[in-house]
Parts: sequence; C-alpha cells; structure tokens
Amino acid sequence: MVCSETVHHEADIPAALAAGVPVFSEKPLAGSARAAHCLAEQAEESGVLLHTGYFLRTIPALQTARDWITRGRLGVVTEARMRFSHDGGYADWLDLDCWMTDPGRACYDGFVDEAVHVIDALNWMIGPVHAGHAVTGNALGWPVDDHGAALLHLANGAIGLVEAGWTDTRMRLELDVVGATAAISLRDGEMTLTPRGASAPAERLRLDPLDAGTGILPFLDALDGRRAPALVPAAEAARVNAVLDDLGLRLT
Repeated sequence: MVCSETVHHEADIPAALAAGVPVFSEKPLAGSARAAHCLAEQAEESGVLLHTGYFLRTIPALQTARDWITRGRLGVVTEARMRFSHDGGYADWLDLDCWMTDPGRACYDGFVDEAVHVIDALNWMIGPVHAGHAVTGNALGWPVDDHGAALLHLANGAIGLVEAGWTDTRMRLELDVVGATAAISLRDGEMTLTPRGASAPAERLRLDPLDAGTGILPFLDALDGRRAPALVPAAEAARVNAVLDDLGLRLT
C-alpha cells in the first residue's frame, strides 16, 4: 500500500512494481500527469497490478447509474453535474496542519483532493473527460486552495460540472446526469431515474453510507482472483492526472 505524500508516489510505486509487488495507491496516482503516465506504462509492461483508491466506483448506486447510462436508458447524455465535498476544513476530523496543505508534498490543492473522485467517476460512467476550465477559492487560509469548481468537456460532447472541496457544511455526494430521454438525480442519499416528461421517477435507489475505505476492496478481490468490476486500471488513474494538469491545477 502506497499512502505516502503524493510527491513520493513517483519513487515509491516504481520500486514496488519493479519488485513484482501488486500496488494499492492512494489518490491521485502521482504528482503530475507525466509521472502518472510513466507509472501506468510500467504497470502495463510489467503485468503487475496497480490500483488507485477511487472509491466511488464501489458504490452500488453509482454502479447502477453507470449501467443505466451504458444501456442507453438516458439516450445521448448531454450534461452532467457531480458534487463531492465535506466539512473537513471546519470540523475536527480532518487535520490540515500536515502535508496535505504543503504544495510541495501534496502537489494539488483541497479542491483536487475531492475532485479527483468526481473526475474518475465521470470518466467511468460517461466516458473520457477532456480539459475545461477550473476556478478554485481559499476560505481557510492554508497555502493551498480548499474548494472550487471545474467545467469540463466530455468526449461524447456532453458538458460536465465538478464541485468539490473541504468547506461544505456536511459530507455531500450529489449527481445529475441529463440525457435525451431520461435523467439521473442523486440527492440526500436517494438516486432516481426519471424519463423525460414523466411526473415521477421510474426507479429509486437508496445510497449506502459513504466509506472511502471500500476503495481497496477491488484490489483485494483482484489479488484473490475474484471478479473486480470496480478496479481502476492504471491508465484510467493516469487520465485523471492528465485532466488535473490540463486544468492548470498542479501546484509544483
């Protein structure tokens, strides 16, 4: 398990891969798109498992949302909005007096700390994310920004909006995906699928409590030879870094 400061991933992960040791890496995969791409290439060439802990893929409701989208139940997706944020900047459960607020070690800011999960989820559910424009803000006074938003172009032509950070009033995961024939909405722990023009949802699902620890489960399943549909291929984890750098969010 590589849980070191992001800047050290570039040295820690190759050492494990070179030794033939499967790697679970905390997110993001590396401190730059260049480094992440090199790690993904090394994992591919060596055949050694490299998984990054983007845990939103493990949430059953979001797996269902992805299934609805890939099966065409929304028609052509035209827009998506996703928010993943929490109150850690104001609450006492997140200690920010550490490397996470040191630009040289974190490589990215507090917006990115949560936004990476959203960018990966959009890649996974809808398709590749292309660069757009990001705006970040600083409410807490640390040397890194702590919240923000990004407007993205997706490969299929859809527009995506990412909202994330440490300054919310609570832990919050929200999703809206709008298509030609239906829309998905996730609010307050309930996800719905509503056909265009319908007065009520056709389907409803409750969201399980959020637990970032589930991000390691696909890695463990893969090690044990079990099916692991939520596994994050190294190339897809590197793509998240590419989006971050294209948005100008790399700090070092």
